[in-house]
Amino acid sequence: KRLSTDELRRKFSYDPETGVVTHRVKCGRHLPGTRAGYTRKDGYRVIALGVSKYPETHIIWAIMTGRLPTSTIDHRDLTHDNNRWANLRLATVSQQKGNVLLRRDNTSGARGVRPDKTGSKWIAEHRHNHLGTFATKEAAAAAYSVAASSYWGEFYRSHQ
Repeated sequence: KRLSTDELRRKFSYDPETGVVTHRVKCGRHLPGTRAGYTRKDGYRVIALGVSKYPETHIIWAIMTGRLPTSTIDHRDLTHDNNRWANLRLATVSQQKGNVLLRRDNTSGARGVRPDKTGSKWIAEHRHNHLGTFATKEAAAAAYSVAASSYWGEFYRSHQ
């Protein structure tokens, strides 16, 4: 069964300032006014409707815009359960890759930068494109930042 925005608006209330979705009507054991859904182990919130589970962000998007999202929804601040309206935006999978923290296995301390084989110079790469070899890590990081910012635009998270 396809979700309808009218049905979602009838069943749920959303506060854009707090990011909290609550039940408007009694739903099983859930009373009106109680928070809908639950937080998964990965930090994302989910709401069950019948036997199906939906990302809370999709329900929010439908309530706020009158239509279900056409792509993924990105959390600007990377906090998966911060569903305040100002923190949510539509994004492609590629755009979401621009809004990430430094990977745990990164050894250089800078995105897109690694030491060369000799360990004396630094290589900058963006999306498998070689941007150059640099004398300093900072210069390589700057080259990566320019390429990444150009590619991802507002989705590029520049800080480490």
